[in-house]
Amino acid sequence: MAIKQSSNERETENVVRDCLRKLDYYGSNNSIQIEEQKSNIENVKKFLKSASKTGKGGIGSPEFIISNIENPDFLVIIECKASNNNHISKTLLNNLNHPAADETTEAYNRRTQKYAADGILHYASRLSKEFNIISVAISGTSETNVTVTTYLTTKGTNSHKQLTTRDGKGIDKLIPWTDYIQNATYDPSIQRMRFEELMAFSRDCLK
Repeated sequence: MAIKQSSNERETENVVRDCLRKLDYYGSNNSIQIEEQKSNIENVKKFLKSASKTGKGGIGSPEFIISNIENPDFLVIIECKASNNNHISKTLLNNLNHPAADETTEAYNRRTQKYAADGILHYASRLSKEFNIISVAISGTSETNVTVTTYLTTKGTNSHKQLTTRDGKGIDKLIPWTDYIQNATYDPSIQRMRFEELMAFSRDCLK
């Protein structure tokens, strides 16, 4: 059974919109695109087509999908929950990439529907087939009480890690697009992936 969304989640979404406005995501002088619940990007639609958290094959719908044509291999996706108690499950908190081996599909579906972090990484696992994914889990209903956790999933992998600044600090708030990209591209996994793609492209050119 799907877990019903609290109407208070709309308040969380409003907090996110307000923060994004302050950070100039909606500015007319940039090439950032913010989409809600669905996307017009073909590869995003392709990988969310059957990514519903219910496990029943429906369309997956992150609250926010943010892209920028200047960095076409990156997406920022955001999942919102009204209660801080629904920020992250104990299962995910205890082991980011390897939940309990005996977890049932039903248990997985329940926690990805209930918890912001679990849900956004569910979507990241689908979208990372084509993009580097910066996943943001947000819970709370005002700027003064929100909890924010930020993850990075490198394209071509299903391995998640907390996105950190260059000095190793976790990112616990929404930040400008350029800061997300700078912090992500500093990560060794992104550097290695881009090097491997460059080498593959060079080999193709020599054929």
